[in-house]
Amino acid sequence: QFLTVSPEELSSHLLRCGYTRSDLVEGVGQFAHRGGIMDVFSPGMKNPVRIEFYGDEIDLISTFDPLTQRRTDEEIESYLVLPVAETIPHLHPKGVSGLAEDLQALENRLRKRKNPHELLLRTLAEDREALEHEAYFAASDRYISLIYPDYACAEDYLPSDAIVCLCDHGN
Repeated sequence: QFLTVSPEELSSHLLRCGYTRSDLVEGVGQFAHRGGIMDVFSPGMKNPVRIEFYGDEIDLISTFDPLTQRRTDEEIESYLVLPVAETIPHLHPKGVSGLAEDLQALENRLRKRKNPHELLLRTLAEDREALEHEAYFAASDRYISLIYPDYACAEDYLPSDAIVCLCDHGN
């Protein structure tokens, strides 16, 4: 049983995860949508996939060769679609609009300084406008502390009774 999702919903989701829409999928982080077919190349995967829709139902998933754009004979049951970007603005606690508000507040604070940094102000304004227009911008990682306000590290995910061994080859 495959997932029921419209190609338009999937396209929207991919864009929010940092994917780039293109005519042909030739590299990681790209997707293409033509009629009832969508090609996606997820980071960390060896090959891109071709998803064939029947209405809003996924009918077939198979891999394809990005050089020839020809489908391989390998039909697959599932495919892991990972985000392309390290930070995803939509994960801000208040969503994209909340991040845009935070950037506006930061911009307002900077303007009150005696000698505001004009390039920084311009960058904040451009990024805020991109967010307000639902456009993806590649440098969203500069706002990682706003998007993910709770600091966490790998240790936070270990059980309390975990034993950690470190190997220092130099000694």
